[in-house]
Amino acid sequence: MALPDRPRLVALGDSMTQGRDDPAPGGGWRGWVPRLARQLGIPRDTVANTAAEGATAADVVERQIPRVRNARPGIVAFICGMNDITGSGDAAESKRGCEALLSWAAGTGALVLTSGVVPCWEKLPVSRVRRSRLQRDVARFNHDLAALAAAHGASCLDPAVLPEARDPAMWAGDGIHLSPLGHQVIAREFTRLVRQRLPLEASARLSLGLGLEVGT
Repeated sequence: MALPDRPRLVALGDSMTQGRDDPAPGGGWRGWVPRLARQLGIPRDTVANTAAEGATAADVVERQIPRVRNARPGIVAFICGMNDITGSGDAAESKRGCEALLSWAAGTGALVLTSGVVPCWEKLPVSRVRRSRLQRDVARFNHDLAALAAAHGASCLDPAVLPEARDPAMWAGDGIHLSPLGHQVIAREFTRLVRQRLPLEASARLSLGLGLEVGT
């Protein structure tokens, strides 16, 4: 898919960023990315979403960043990590990938958004032993991501503390991917983080429905 020449919002990641399990009216997936863009008043044709199903943090760095390396967006947003956790489980490798991803994103001068990963443990079809191991790995990944995000001046969402975090309706049937409600919640919370970080004038533009003057 062709990307815009001068994107104002760049989104990267795995199927969570791709919008899986949130069907679009015309086919394909919708997800939190276009919802976020709409809430921020960012035109659809200035959004670059490079996300790919199955992507790890290293995949994002190696395959997705090169597609937008020269972009100077106002916002860079990404969610990934579950494929790292359920795949190799190499915490050091996923941490290196997140470090490289955040380093690049911060270097663009954009406002950077990311989120930890929190499956719906009640829906996840795994044994008790496997679940315990996954809970440990998820906690470690989220801790590392939050620390790296803080070091790079990025905003990191902790979905575990959201009011909807205990609502199974947030997730699709597999307990990993978000439902349409889940994508709505992520878009809402990312919008909140943007409002917190932006100057007063930009927040006023949002409240008036004028959109953000982000990017060049």
